[in-house]
Amino acid sequence: MKTRSNSRPDNRPRLSRRDWLTGAAALAGAPLVAELAGCASAPKLAPPTPLPVPVSPQVTPLADGRKLAFRAINLFNGVDLGEAHYQVVAVAPSGPGRTLDVSLPPSNTYRESGAPRTGRCVLATATAVSQELFYDLQYEFQQPDQLAPEGLAIGTSTIVHNRYRRGNSTYWQRWDTRVSGLAWERITVPAGEFDTLRVRRTIWFEQIDSVYGGHTRDEQLWFAPALGYWVRREYTGYHFVLDSLFHREEDDAVRYELTQA
Repeated sequence: MKTRSNSRPDNRPRLSRRDWLTGAAALAGAPLVAELAGCASAPKLAPPTPLPVPVSPQVTPLADGRKLAFRAINLFNGVDLGEAHYQVVAVAPSGPGRTLDVSLPPSNTYRESGAPRTGRCVLATATAVSQELFYDLQYEFQQPDQLAPEGLAIGTSTIVHNRYRRGNSTYWQRWDTRVSGLAWERITVPAGEFDTLRVRRTIWFEQIDSVYGGHTRDEQLWFAPALGYWVRREYTGYHFVLDSLFHREEDDAVRYELTQA
């Protein structure tokens, strides 16, 4: 792939294709990541066991020093992308806030990005992040970005209007998320069996660039209250190339599964 310059006369960053893994444009009824994964050659998952809805689910916050490891799988071709590592390095004096050091897998499906592989995840609450290193990029949010519905509720969808900035950028841009609690399920991952809330997140995303637009990301994650974090997470998305042909390009489709807790 031809490499474009990453600078502009006005000093705004020009983004590589890899930077667009996190795109967003509203897409009602977008296909679920699980459906997309079913057409790929990634390893098949054991079917989940449906669970009754808990009356008042309690979340156990991640303990100080807790280490988590996740295996990343390319859902398009089943390639093992390596492990991501998370470690709690700070605990809020009161409440569920946590700060985690993060190291992402050393390989990905788009190798030209050069995006940083280490950073921070800051949990403002048990189910929302104010900073996150994911999709190979570091994000900061003006208000916490919801990973799961408040109270771990199911059967409703909430749209949260937010803004974000990427890396060291000074530009705040739109980041809106529809968060839906879908079902309570018992699933098996390499680290063991967990009772989880399956969550769907559809993200409306804005980025400064004249070449790409019309982004969307669709993801599912399985949040385990007993762990205080998600144990499986899948994402995909697409964007449009705003050239003379105006064509659509697919982004990565990746699954993370907990291997160590």
